Amino acid sequence: MSKPREPWWGYVKNVIRKYPAYKKELRELRSQQITPGYSKTGGRGKTQRKTEAVALREPPPRDQERYEAVDRALRKTRHLPDGELRCRLIEMTYFQKKLNMQGASMVLHVSYTTVKRWHVDFVYTVANYLDLL
Repeated sequence: MSKPREPWWGYVKNVIRKYPAYKKELRELRSQQITPGYSKTGGRGKTQRKTEAVALREPPPRDQERYEAVDRALRKTRHLPDGELRCRLIEMTYFQKKLNMQGASMVLHVSYTTVKRWHVDFVYTVANYLDLL
């Protein structure tokens, strides 16, 4: 028999999959426009505080929380003794979507059982940062 998963399991996996999109959105919000905006009025009478406006832009709070949970989990995982391999596993299976767990285990030269354990550890770490446990 298969082991039934927790109700939050699929949600956390979807949050991990969307991490590159959250990262891209945050980068776009925080990037500054280099070319000046021209208008017929010449821009007089307005206070221009572009740097402050860029610094204050934030994604929706829930998206920010999801982004930070995955980012913190990646940083924590990277500091483990085999952290670089674990992070490569997450990148290959979730972010690049090139390989499944079996293929990633062959590329990383790690047993399939170890890859599954690393995956479960990472999902639980993200769930912990999302306060789902």
